[in-house]
Parts: sequence; C-alpha cells; structure tokens
Amino acid sequence: MSYIHNFKEICKIIKESVSIVDVAYMLNLCIDNNRGGNPKTNCTNHRHGDGVDANPSMFLYRNSNRYHCFSCRNSGSVIDLVMQCRSIDKYEAVDWLCENFGIKKPERLQKQYVPQDDVKYYSSFLRKLELPESCRNYLKSRGLNEETIEKFQIKGIDDYSSAQQCFVQEYGFEVWEKTGLSRLYVWGSKNVPQVIFPIFKNYQVVGYVVRPVIDTKSSKYIRIGDKSTFFNQDALDTLSKGDEVYIVEGPFDCCSLEQCGCKSIAMLGNELKHMNLDVLKASKEKTIHFILSPDKDVAGTDTELGLLEVFDGIGIKPQLIYPESGNDWNEELVNRGRIEINSILNHGENRMEDVIRVRN
Repeated sequence: MSYIHNFKEICKIIKESVSIVDVAYMLNLCIDNNRGGNPKTNCTNHRHGDGVDANPSMFLYRNSNRYHCFSCRNSGSVIDLVMQCRSIDKYEAVDWLCENFGIKKPERLQKQYVPQDDVKYYSSFLRKLELPESCRNYLKSRGLNEETIEKFQIKGIDDYSSAQQCFVQEYGFEVWEKTGLSRLYVWGSKNVPQVIFPIFKNYQVVGYVVRPVIDTKSSKYIRIGDKSTFFNQDALDTLSKGDEVYIVEGPFDCCSLEQCGCKSIAMLGNELKHMNLDVLKASKEKTIHFILSPDKDVAGTDTELGLLEVFDGIGIKPQLIYPESGNDWNEELVNRGRIEINSILNHGENRMEDVIRVRN
C-alpha cells in the first residue's frame, strides 16, 4: 500500500470518527452551544475586514462534521480546522489529530514527513516565482539591498490563486498539497503579499521559509518542506579552519549579518528539536568558531539555552553575542547600519560564563 493511499485512508478515518466539536474544544476555541442548535464560535480565519471575527460567525455542524463561517465564507473539515488554527500543513494536522484522539497511524506515517523526493517541485516553483514590488519594498524597508536579495534568491507572491494555478497546471493539485505549498494560504487571504526565502541543502532547494509583509494574527513565519536544514546551511561548506559563523534566529537576521560580511546560518526559534546537528559536528572538525546570537526576547533566551545544551552535547564551546540596542540583527541593520554592526561584532562581550552560571 502506497504512502499517499495510506494518508488518504487516515484522512477519511479522521473525518468520519473525530467530532468537529471535540476538536474545537481541544483547540481551546470558545464554543457557544447556541441553545441546542449547531454550536458556533469565533472564526479563526483572518479574512475578516479587521482581521478578527468580533461576533461568532463560524458554525460547527455535527451531522456533516464540518464547519462554515457565514462572515468570510470559509468552510472545511476537522483537518482543515486544525490547519487553520495551528498554522500547520495537512500532514502535521493529521499527526496532531492522531496523537490527540488516539488514532493509530500507518507505519509510514510514524516518522515526520520529509519531502526528499520533492526537490524538483520546490526548484520548479522557485523558478516560476518573481519578486512583486510590494515584497521588494518590504525587503528594502528591512534593510536588505539588491545584492543580498539576489544572493539568497528571495522571491515572493502577492496573489495566492495565480501562484497555485501556475503550479497546478503543470504538476496537479495533489502535488501542491503533498509538498506543503498549500500552506501559503495559511494567513487566510489569497491577497496577502508573502516573502519567500528558499532553503538550500547541497545547493538544491529543499523548502522555504515564508513571511507575510503585513502583520497578521497568525505566526510570523511558516516553514514548508525540510525542517532539519538551517537557512543558508551551505555557507558552512565555504568556511576554512578558524573561520567564524553566527547562528541566529530567522532569515532576516541571517541575511543582515551576511550583508555586513559575516558568515551566518539561521533557524526559527522553535525548530531546534528538528535540526540536523551533524552539520555542526562536521564543522567542529574544521575548528570553526561558532557564535550564538539569538534575539533579545523571551523566545531568544529559550533558544539560547537550548543551543547551549546542544553544543555541550557535541563538545563545542561557542561565544555568545547579543545585538547592542535592537532586539535582533535585522533591527540593528535598519537602525544603525553596516559599519556600526561591524563595530559591535568586533567588540562583542562573551557572556558564556554568565549564561552557564545562570543555567546551573
């Protein structure tokens, strides 16, 4: 039995056996039982005028086990509801539902879905993309110049439907969903401009980090494809004995430091458990100097401590440097410029002993 067939079978089982009302409660949605009628709740889709469904407009239908919002006209199954509320793709939603409702997954679904065979689809999608003016202006407002944009092959979309149609015409809708590209609709509107950072591994596209150019109520970033690869990971191959490399949170910080002439790789703050640490071990053999530089916020502190434990486990003692005034290096680039950043990096304080003392 093939993987897709198994996956479709699990989806069918979930849609037939897991109550959409129970799922809504599990997602911590505020349910109005509607005096014995179909329960309703505030829609979590951000297609509403002000981004918020002020009055409960989304009804949960027990008979069909589906939901429908009479405000934004969005509807779907229990799987769609989990995808929408948790900003995850279909495979992750099925995994969440199986785990929370005691459904046994086929053996092929036990492991995290890593689309190793989908490189050609990601590469093809990247070739079809351009950089809309709205996305280009956003990147420039974040301090990135044309050279950096071109170096990292940053693209974007401002119309989900057009991007989907172009891809589906060639490869079909099933591949669009299987590769996770359908997650580009995660912010609830077909017209949300999105900046797309391709992730390369061995100089092939294995996925993307995507960010909307406007503030939304959902996550700032989504990751499509391989979750184990650092952003700009191939930069490690260009390093020589004694070189330095910065590990930061997010593609903007990485691009900002690279624009200032510093080698850098990036992860998203909550992805440490997924990362492939073998690349760090291999760099250790070249005696590369690692410098941790997480954001100056609560999530950054968690990332810092998590990374320190990882480095302890593989016998590497990194340096720790924070941005001097901003929360992250992209903010420093926008507010202070390249010259001042280089000054900060050259005279940054090594806080490693303080961090270890606090952790102990």
